[in-house]
Amino acid sequence: MAEIKKNGTYVGVRASKQTTEELREYCKQNSIDMVGTVHDRRLHVTIIYSLKKIPKLHAIDDEYLATPSKLSMFKSDDDANVLVLELDCPELILRHEQLKQLGGTHTFSSYKPHVTLSYDFDGSIKGLPNYNKQLILDKEYIKDLK
Repeated sequence: MAEIKKNGTYVGVRASKQTTEELREYCKQNSIDMVGTVHDRRLHVTIIYSLKKIPKLHAIDDEYLATPSKLSMFKSDDDANVLVLELDCPELILRHEQLKQLGGTHTFSSYKPHVTLSYDFDGSIKGLPNYNKQLILDKEYIKDLK
């Protein structure tokens, strides 16, 4: 398995500086500790985490506009509560599908674009207000998995 991962590809897109600051402010106002997320860089959305290398791939310069859908939580591999903001963005789903057509793999049953707000959330999402500002995602990037 490690041999496959060594040749894999990660593609993500960074939130704009404005979107990152607005999400940080939302988290601050709602006592969400952004544990494990970036405090000194911009937040991101994963487009694909492929255990197979996607050949001849180049980042695209398109800007994505994403609408917040809902807050949700899931358990991480180490049993922590991961808080995410799910996004509606057909263009991200299309890009994900394009990357699969180019040979990328996806290990989950479906792709759900989201931005992680905390990797160790100790509260409840029931009392949290909806986040209603559109997210600007403006810098796609590619990394080889090691």
